[in-house]
Amino acid sequence: MLFSACLTLDPDDTPIIDAETRIKRSSTVIGDTFNVVYLPPEPIDSNQSPPTVVYTFKFWQPEFFESESPQIRRAKMENYRNLYWYLPIAIPSSAQILSYYIADIPNQDSLATEDYLIYNRAGKPVQWSHYRLAHALLRRKANIDTVLSLLKTELSLYPNSDDAYISYWSLYFQHAGRTDEALATIEREIAEVRRQRRDDPRLLEAISLMYIYGMNNRRRAYEITRDIPDTYLHPLNLYNRFLIEPDNDKRELALAAMTEKYPTHPLTPKMNLTHLLFYLSNQTFSSYRDRGAIFAESILNRRLTALRNARVNTYAIRYLFDYYASLNPSKALPYVRDVLRMDYDREVYDPLTLLGFAARYADTKDYAGLAIDLASKAIEAIEADKQKPLVFRPEPEFVQTEAARRLFHQDVIGCAYYYIGKAYLSIGDDKSALANFREAEKTCLSQQAELYFEMAKLLHKLKDGAALDYAIKSLAVKNSDAVQAWLNTSLKPKFKKGESVSSLLSTALRSAPPFSLTLLNGKTVSSESLANPLTLLYFWSPNSTMSKLLLSELQLLSAKYRARGVGFFAIDTEDDLRTVKSSPEEFAFSIPFATATPEMIVDYQVSLLPSVVIIKSGKIIYRQLGYCKDFVSQVEVALQDALLTSDASTALPNEKKRKR
Repeated sequence: MLFSACLTLDPDDTPIIDAETRIKRSSTVIGDTFNVVYLPPEPIDSNQSPPTVVYTFKFWQPEFFESESPQIRRAKMENYRNLYWYLPIAIPSSAQILSYYIADIPNQDSLATEDYLIYNRAGKPVQWSHYRLAHALLRRKANIDTVLSLLKTELSLYPNSDDAYISYWSLYFQHAGRTDEALATIEREIAEVRRQRRDDPRLLEAISLMYIYGMNNRRRAYEITRDIPDTYLHPLNLYNRFLIEPDNDKRELALAAMTEKYPTHPLTPKMNLTHLLFYLSNQTFSSYRDRGAIFAESILNRRLTALRNARVNTYAIRYLFDYYASLNPSKALPYVRDVLRMDYDREVYDPLTLLGFAARYADTKDYAGLAIDLASKAIEAIEADKQKPLVFRPEPEFVQTEAARRLFHQDVIGCAYYYIGKAYLSIGDDKSALANFREAEKTCLSQQAELYFEMAKLLHKLKDGAALDYAIKSLAVKNSDAVQAWLNTSLKPKFKKGESVSSLLSTALRSAPPFSLTLLNGKTVSSESLANPLTLLYFWSPNSTMSKLLLSELQLLSAKYRARGVGFFAIDTEDDLRTVKSSPEEFAFSIPFATATPEMIVDYQVSLLPSVVIIKSGKIIYRQLGYCKDFVSQVEVALQDALLTSDASTALPNEKKRKR
């Protein structure tokens, strides 16, 4: 059984297939016509069905890891005088044939053509031949020295093969053990090539990408391309500039260039969403709030399908709704109108977006009916979603497991009833309000503290003795000065003898379920072995941009409170720390990263991201499920309250000693 393949670069030179000479000689790939020849072991029957050749084209030239999806094609072979089968394949000038095989023929190598170099008429390998062969061998886990030798040959023949520089230096650095000596050698070679090429921008971009993907040094990559204008940068370097650039104006310019030049690139939605969430998480600065609104408007005005599919439009609508509703509820109505239609876009206006609308209008008498309608639509959307299988969504706001999804569904329904109850309360219908609060109480998680407080106030108004219980329940979920003040003024006279807020609260606090965490270094930490009096558990995922953005804020909290006995753990809920391990520079935080068991996620009722749970002496004293305004500042207030009560309790014995 023999195969042969031949290419010719001269289109006017029609290849002549001679089975006896072509098949016996060593196969060499030459040119732009690819002739596949197959000599079967048995004579060919003229009635025999011709075999099929399956071959793969790639319409690209190697350029900074660019890689379009290959085009796989099939064609029937022709019978040459019952002697052999053959198929001439014309290769377009913008493509390379990467692989072929003959269907239903045993012992085929589907990467056969990658073993050949492509030569021109003068007998010199054409550009990228050694590079292509090197990567074929690399995929087969061939000897690294052989691969490096092929890449070096490519660079000696064609010094402008910039992708070969990326591969060569990256592989050399890794093969040499990532040592300082290897880095010094590479930087000497880089300096020489830059001198020879006179800092050609394309070469600088290749060097920059080598630093990013070969050495995990984004900062150095940013410095190398600093003087290249945004519009000339490759998308991977534009993304790096966007990540590293400290000036917000320059970051926006890089983002604008990326969106205009590469609207369909997968990094474009990611960059837009990251920047929008940056504004969302910096609402305390009025200038950022206004600029965020302008940026969100620009996102919607672009009308890019890629941004819509990545849920960037959803976040832009939420941002603009909150921005205008904070000025005047009527100004936010344009963002709600589309939802009132029967055929509203359910991908853009998801249940959490509808809940956000309902939450804003539930406190306003004039818009109470609208709030009820919006919350009801959120319930309908969740009921419909329950019938669908779990599908990974871009920028998920809940942990992507079936158990967490069920918690998410329950929570959204509970929150919807809570907002319906608040809307009825705003129009004076206490009976309907209480009925909906009762319904919300069954499943509401993320708004539980707020729900209990509203129920306490309503029950107190109705002269129901359960008001005190609900006020204490609210404090047990999340301590609040407003609840404390209301409790002291409205309900303290009804305390029994010997009762106090602290004594009632101590019995209402929920015990922290036992857990076990696996740290980045492989060690395990159990809840029983925690030495800190206070422990903060931060639930996040690398798939959730907002929860990832807040890691730097969590790092600051850790630096402030670690010395005071607060332990911090950043718990990856979905990725088993794979992203953290593969991007050490991006996650160079001192907070202990950990993974948890699926049971822990359910035990702590975590479905929304990001979420925080604070444990003190085996009790959960604070819980915030999902992002909210002033997320980090609220967590810090909870830490300060917990530390103040701890300091007060430890100070009492010393005071008694002084009195003696």
